[in-house]
Amino acid sequence: MAAKSIQPSFAGKVALIAGASRGIGEVTARAFSEAGAAVVLAARDRQALDSIADGIRAAGGRALAVSCDVGDASSVENLVHQTVSRRPRRTVVGRTEATNRIGTSPAPRSRYFALGRSH
Repeated sequence: MAAKSIQPSFAGKVALIAGASRGIGEVTARAFSEAGAAVVLAARDRQALDSIADGIRAAGGRALAVSCDVGDASSVENLVHQTVSRRPRRTVVGRTEATNRIGTSPAPRSRYFALGRSH
């Protein structure tokens, strides 16, 4: 008997991935897209985000690229606004970004978790 692959379906969901411009963030975004989610890609490198979003769309997925510095509260606020205004469904949030600062990001985590509620 062949082993059956179990992959969750994220159809109808939105996955917001901070740190999506490279590495594990990029892989995470692509995996959510392959599982059916619309993805919002966030990072500081807009050119890299646009390239990844184009690739996801070329493969039949839905992607939105948003420049965001998670260390800047107003940038996170803009990310949340763009995500909710374009994709007002239940949102899954993934933080894979690295920071170059010592300590924690000043952007309140509650802003990320608020996206998990239905709008």
